[in-house]
Amino acid sequence: MREEKLTGNFTRVDELIWEIISKMRDVYPQAKVLVNVDIPPQEEALLSVSKDPTQLWIALFNLIDNAIKYSKGKNVRIELYKNQEGLCVAITDQGIGIPADQLEWISKPFTRADNTGEVRESGIGLSLALRIFNKNNIQYSIHSELNVGTRITLYFPG
Repeated sequence: MREEKLTGNFTRVDELIWEIISKMRDVYPQAKVLVNVDIPPQEEALLSVSKDPTQLWIALFNLIDNAIKYSKGKNVRIELYKNQEGLCVAITDQGIGIPADQLEWISKPFTRADNTGEVRESGIGLSLALRIFNKNNIQYSIHSELNVGTRITLYFPG
């Protein structure tokens, strides 16, 4: 059972990410995850969000797991930074990418892109993560290019 990363009624997004990366080391010892937190100390409060910690952990876990799995040993970057509205978290892999004509379908449960090949999974993780983000009013964007990678950016309301 994971520890709750709460301060009052808030969840520290950066602490959840570090916890997930720590767990990933056991499953993917070859994984290279680079984290950049571009939040000045005086704005550290941006890293604490009023969201369900368990749901947020599940959603972030699925995104990070997919990024590592499809990057096959190449670097995965996680960036935490501020935009005009608040905290942004971007997860970028160097994996197989998602075909452009299939991007609109990936939010449906049990749907996988045609190019997933030997990676075995049910197709539920990404759709679950996106539903959690929608339920928690966390906006997201997905940019993907075949054989280049995928970048999923989360926008937490301020």
